[in-house]
Amino acid sequence: MSSYAAPRRDGDFSNDPTHESPYDDSFYGNESEYFESSINLDQNDPYHHDPTHFAHTDAPSETDHLATEFDDEFEDDPYNQRYGDPRYNDPQDPYYDQRSVYSGDQHSQYERQSNNTGGDDNKSVAESQYTYDTAERRDFKYSTANVKRHGWCYKFCCIAIMFLIFFLISTAISMLIQKLLFGGDDEPYAPEIQERDPNATFPRDKSFINQVCSMGTIDIDGGARCREDCLPQFFECCDPFQDFKTFNFTTFMEVTNTTLPPTEISDDEILELREKGCSFGSELRGCMAYAKCQAVTETIDPAPANLPHLCGDFGMELDPDSCEAACRNARCCFNDEGLSCLADNIDICMDYAPCQNLRSTDNMLQTAPESLDQDCFLELPECFEACEKATCCNDPTSRCFQENFMSCMTYAPCNNVTDTNIEVPEIFSLLPIPPAELIYACDEQQTVLEKEDLETCAKYCEQAACCYDLNPQGNCFHDDPLGCLLWHQHCQIETDLMELWWTGQA
Repeated sequence: MSSYAAPRRDGDFSNDPTHESPYDDSFYGNESEYFESSINLDQNDPYHHDPTHFAHTDAPSETDHLATEFDDEFEDDPYNQRYGDPRYNDPQDPYYDQRSVYSGDQHSQYERQSNNTGGDDNKSVAESQYTYDTAERRDFKYSTANVKRHGWCYKFCCIAIMFLIFFLISTAISMLIQKLLFGGDDEPYAPEIQERDPNATFPRDKSFINQVCSMGTIDIDGGARCREDCLPQFFECCDPFQDFKTFNFTTFMEVTNTTLPPTEISDDEILELREKGCSFGSELRGCMAYAKCQAVTETIDPAPANLPHLCGDFGMELDPDSCEAACRNARCCFNDEGLSCLADNIDICMDYAPCQNLRSTDNMLQTAPESLDQDCFLELPECFEACEKATCCNDPTSRCFQENFMSCMTYAPCNNVTDTNIEVPEIFSLLPIPPAELIYACDEQQTVLEKEDLETCAKYCEQAACCYDLNPQGNCFHDDPLGCLLWHQHCQIETDLMELWWTGQA
């Protein structure tokens, strides 16, 4: 075993009492003495770079006991064997050329620096050790100093390729999942967009008419767009009472002696509509969707756009006063404690249909959601769920249809889509046409003297008594609802009949 021992680079025995530091002042004396002896006494230098120097020296040096003391630990340390021991001279080591040991050139430079300083006593042992450690420093094992630097073009291409690979993988996974969950290649990935027949009498959706006939749009274009989409089909098809409305007669002679000549129709569109048999009952869905077209007449402002929300379930529970304020102008359409104007203003009452939720009847039916027209056209689950609430409207054994006529009309989109079918027969399919004298007889504004020679209002209204029958088998409202509405428009002045109409109790 050689008597040479190199210093431990990774060992620190400053706190270990079993090891005696070679830099201890008690061993080497003062700093100047140690510094001079480490330079001038090559044979006694334990850090000499040439291991063969001691190989041919028979006389032991005064520092051999240090080499002997650390020899075993040094040789057992793999780090020192590879990088710290000058005797480790293996050319097969891939780090052989990179290791930096205390070479002869470094030692010569070290001696020149020491000689130039003249062994200045101010140079401490720590400075000597710093010089030695600096000379023995090596490059890091995993240093990136020699790695080739790539330009921005190379980096951009790598990022683009990675993004393309990720996109292709994501697309393949998405197509696979869609094929497994939604059918094979012979099935479309999504249903085709359904469109209404442009040649239909009412080709527009409810949402579209609500927009072009809203108060804001009318203020901008003066109602031009609303008239373009609403006329003439709305008033020709959706007012079943227009041919039977009498005028504001003032005397009995005017009523009995007035004959109205048939009106000549010159409009080709109106002639076409009549030839097609356009009526309220046959175009119920379209009439309810085009209800806001009543704004063309300028009789009353169109219903607010948020009326379905104000008078819906949530709005009525949160703030019913807002609904009542919005419906004040059309109160006669839903007032169950006063005179009804439903037959005289059916177009306005259709526009203000959500106000029906303000009624206080026990069997009140909530109006349909605003989106029902579109939901049923697309046959969405929301359509079937909402239409189940209106099954009582086509029950002939129930008073639901009579007490909730306008609310039932809002469920017209359910027709031909669900099991709920709102049917409205042609007017006067059962009842007779009211005589002109009915208006005069039941006009509460006439004087008593003018009524003395006339039959009483109740006598005239006996012809429509079946509309007020409490027995479902004898009630004819289901068979002729529009006829009953027109008779009731004038007969409702009779208090008993009005109570029978709304509550079924005289």
